[in-house]
Amino acid sequence: MKNFFMNNKIISEALSIGLGIGIIAVTFGLISKEAGLSLWQTQSLSLFALTGASQFTFVLLFTTQGIIAALIAAVLVGARNAVYAFTLNSRFRVSKKTLPFFAYLSIDETTAVSMPIKDNKIALSSFWWTGILLATFWNIGTFIGYLAGEMLPSITSMGLDAGMGLLFLILVMRQIDNRTDSVRIFVSLMTAIILGSLFGFNYALIGTAVVAMLPIHLFIKQGVSS
Repeated sequence: MKNFFMNNKIISEALSIGLGIGIIAVTFGLISKEAGLSLWQTQSLSLFALTGASQFTFVLLFTTQGIIAALIAAVLVGARNAVYAFTLNSRFRVSKKTLPFFAYLSIDETTAVSMPIKDNKIALSSFWWTGILLATFWNIGTFIGYLAGEMLPSITSMGLDAGMGLLFLILVMRQIDNRTDSVRIFVSLMTAIILGSLFGFNYALIGTAVVAMLPIHLFIKQGVSS
């Protein structure tokens, strides 16, 4: 009985996350349509990448900065998922058969829901349910958004382009829970402003992504210890 209620809780939480992500995916579909990508290109991004931040980065840069800059920026933004996969697998030790799919689903949301759970069995169950439902709703939302983009006016006139900036800001603010995060975000912001002013947006984005991945926490610890 306890396992039944625990499974219900895991599924309901995973479902709520999946639905929320699906709404964001609708916006991605709209923006991808506006950027000139075809339906199959848009769906391929959502199916094979499954990293919202990287997908938005690629689509927003593709039309203005070219495919090379878009790919580099998208890979840098999504590089953290490789770290998630290694970290999570060091704990769960999944089988070799499921490892590729496990790595594919190792993203922000699945890491966030599974890592705080102490029981490995429950944590892994939460990981799978969240990942599978999220991937499903992300692809469905992308499809709906793209089709809606064919019937709606320009997203610029609707204000959705500005809305994406606000959405990104909200996501970032939710991640600030300690001093290290605050310093990292501040340094990244200043890097973006300086590089953007000197060299343009594409170099600023790539430079900022590199700075954001630096082990800033080591410098903070050094400063405290000294």
